[in-house]
This record gives sequence, structure tokens and C-alpha cells, in this order.
Amino acid sequence: MIRSSPWPLLKRSNTADRLHHSVSRLACSQFTMKHLQGSLAVLAVLLIAFSQACNYGVGSRVTGDYLLHTIVVTKRSSQGPAALEATVDYKSNPLFNQQITFARVVTVSSTSCTFIMDSQQSIAKHFTAILRSATPVTELTVTLDVYGINWAT
Repeated sequence: MIRSSPWPLLKRSNTADRLHHSVSRLACSQFTMKHLQGSLAVLAVLLIAFSQACNYGVGSRVTGDYLLHTIVVTKRSSQGPAALEATVDYKSNPLFNQQITFARVVTVSSTSCTFIMDSQQSIAKHFTAILRSATPVTELTVTLDVYGINWAT
């Protein structure tokens, strides 16, 4: 198969055509794969961002800490969708000399919310916060996971 060339004296051979076709197909598949990987990465980030847009953590995980308690608070609106708020509150157990290292507040009821916490609060012995939905919802379920260390075991 001879294709026309922009230079009339140059002719392409059948082998050259097959090689050109193979290289073009490989380059196209690599471009498609990179494009697909990029698209999947963006989609994953967006899904994470929107699936748990109201996900707040205070403190930091340290070696030796573990999940002390999980508390679930549910508020419902009786009059239809409304901006709801839930307060989560946890005090460490003095009998175990507990120290709170990290607290995570999560809701999947709303994709947009406000997290309110006293900036002067030390979470080592007591954690309290308010989570308020920014969009009207009929139910607001908030999960508080408290991590820490029992020093007196």
C-alpha cells in the first residue's frame, strides 16, 4: 500500500505504514490511559470531598492511642427540612486517667455544614463541639469518634 506523501519523490513502504500505524495506536492508547487515570483521580477526589464534606478532626493520633468511644447523635426536624444542629460532648474517664488525643466528627446527612468549637478548649480531658447543617435537612446524624490513651490500666 503506497500512500501519497507531501514530497512527490518520497514513497512509503508497506512495512513503514504498519510501523507508523502501530506506533500511532500505541501512542493513542497511552494518551487514553493517562487521560483515564487523570479522570479517575479527579472523580475519586470529588467523591471523597462530597460524600463526607462534613468531616472534622481535632488533635492528632499518637502511638499507643486507640478508639475510646463512638457516640452517635441524631436530630430530626418535625416541620420538614430545616437547618439542624447537634452538640457532641465527651469527658474523659478520671478512673482510667484518660487523655484524649484525637476527636473526629463526621456527618453524611449534609454535604455542607459548620463546625463550631471553642478555640481555647484543650481536648485532653474534655471535648465539646457543635455541628450545624448549612442546608436544610430533615435529619442530621453526627458521629463522634474519640481516640486516646488510658494511663492507669
